[in-house]
Amino acid sequence: MDTMTKEQRHNCMASIRGKNTKPEIMVRKFLFSRGFRYRLNHPRLPGHPDIVLRKYRTCVFVNGCFWHGHEGCRYYVIPKSNTEFWKAKIERNRNRDIEDQRKLATMGWHCITVWECQLKPAVRERTLESLAFTLNRIFLNDHSIRRYELSEEDCAYWRHLWASGLGEFFYINGIEPCKEEDFIEITSNPALKEEVSFDVAVIGKNIIPVGGGKDSCVTAYLLRKFKKDNMFFTVNDQKARTDCVKAAGYSEGDIIKVHRTIDKNLLELNKQGFLNGHTPFSAVVAFISLFAAYLVGAENIVLSNEASANEGNTENGVNHQYSKSFDFEYDFNEYVKRNFTEKI
Repeated sequence: MDTMTKEQRHNCMASIRGKNTKPEIMVRKFLFSRGFRYRLNHPRLPGHPDIVLRKYRTCVFVNGCFWHGHEGCRYYVIPKSNTEFWKAKIERNRNRDIEDQRKLATMGWHCITVWECQLKPAVRERTLESLAFTLNRIFLNDHSIRRYELSEEDCAYWRHLWASGLGEFFYINGIEPCKEEDFIEITSNPALKEEVSFDVAVIGKNIIPVGGGKDSCVTAYLLRKFKKDNMFFTVNDQKARTDCVKAAGYSEGDIIKVHRTIDKNLLELNKQGFLNGHTPFSAVVAFISLFAAYLVGAENIVLSNEASANEGNTENGVNHQYSKSFDFEYDFNEYVKRNFTEKI
């Protein structure tokens, strides 16, 4: 039995907003904080989507569980009074939603539905993080990577990175040093030359790579005055790294977690006795963190390294920390400016 009178039920339903609802505002604030830019209720698109992200060719619908008939949800309960009316109304809403999204799909738009129940406190963070991940995945799938010509300056960059970054590998395995130009041959096809532009939108965020050691703690401490702008970044996150972030006064939701795996063929070759040794892992982290900064709109990637990273470790100048040295940082920044953006 309905606990409200007909007049009370009417007033209750009539007071519910169709636009700018609390769930909508919640999603909008999250997206804006992560660097996503959008339009609201685009009048020229079917269904007037709540949030339209043109760059991602994606429409986001933030649906109330009752009004749009979220099947199996505890918040979708038909009132006991005027039951047939409400069943018919919600069924019309469902059919209209399906038709609107079908039309959008034929126009080349992706559609994402976020339900009201998915924004309740217990699951809100997971829902919003999943939304950001899905949008970035859509963008990557829609933008294929094209090959392009490397300048001689860029070829020299890669030769220097390989030769210097593998210095300890040569030393441990008894390989005589050679000139960089003799170590690896990099050729580039001029026919692939084309202008490549990257639409980078930065929002003043800082990404702090975390390895779990004292260097990460130092960076977090030095940037404590910019706490609201700080995010963290890990590769193959471990408890010590998450604990480091939490100790600095942040939550696990402030960490961008990237997972990296080693090709099984490499492990098999190691078993067969192929040469093994140190590689410039920090250089790999640098490029992945650049990609992460691009995805979330971060303007700065900030980290601390010991001054000893600039010094060689052997009599012939081999530096096993080359990819943490100022030499690497300078070359890396110049490479990024030439090929990607000056905004990060």
